[in-house]
Amino acid sequence: MAALQAPSVRRQRLGVALRRLRDRAGLTTELVGRRLGWSASKVSRIETARIGVSVSDVRRLLKLYGADAQMADDLLMLASQAKGRGWWDSYPEVHFAEVSAFIALEDEASSVRQFQTELVPGLLQTEEYARCLIEGWGAIMPTTSPATMARRLEVRTIRQRLLEQPRSLPISLVLDESVLLRRIGSPGTMVRQMVHLAELATLPNVALHVLPLGGEHTVGPGSFVLLEFPSVYDVALPPVVYTETIIGAANLQDDDATHVYRLCHDLLVSHSLDTAESISRISKLAQRHWSNF
Repeated sequence: MAALQAPSVRRQRLGVALRRLRDRAGLTTELVGRRLGWSASKVSRIETARIGVSVSDVRRLLKLYGADAQMADDLLMLASQAKGRGWWDSYPEVHFAEVSAFIALEDEASSVRQFQTELVPGLLQTEEYARCLIEGWGAIMPTTSPATMARRLEVRTIRQRLLEQPRSLPISLVLDESVLLRRIGSPGTMVRQMVHLAELATLPNVALHVLPLGGEHTVGPGSFVLLEFPSVYDVALPPVVYTETIIGAANLQDDDATHVYRLCHDLLVSHSLDTAESISRISKLAQRHWSNF
């Protein structure tokens, strides 16, 4: 599994569209390179989004490929957007490169399917819960400054806007019951986090399912996030499966692998409590934490 070094989604879309036009024109990367005075490697790297491409270079490619006016306008707009910076680029000191790459993918996703076995996912964390985790990370990374930890918390808060209107990102989350039993911070921190989860579960774009410890559990994939993307300018992108450990992150974009994770998520949902039952279970466990005050 390769380390996650994802380019921007817009750059990937542009590469896919340019490759499709080149194929339609019956040209090889070598021939395109010779006609434009480039190497075949440069053409390939543009198409696979390993490097960025200027708007002027895209215009040359479109002319060579004989793209119609509407397609040319769309892809030139996409090329211009692909050069832009995301809001997360304003926080270069906060995260590892692979985490920033994931945030870029998440920001463009049309839906999220997630299974979590250890912690409440970042998109659904209260500020208090998130602060406990970030400060815990600071305890094992003593060189991390308080200012950097505060910026990390700010990034997490900005990410959570994806669940709010007008974005209202659809998320289907299977939360292992152990996450609700594992105390992060004080009992009060956990109670407030559970109240927040129950509130989020009532949103039309949030499907929250608790996988009970006493229920059937026939697959054990570990935590994962499956991001799916909309088609833009008739350019579809494959879904991405993202996993994370304490020492790094990884992703899969292989169609067979992402299909397996989608089936896995569906199976986990079928073994989990429905939304109403999940809210009830969360409320009962919140009372257990409340009793420890």
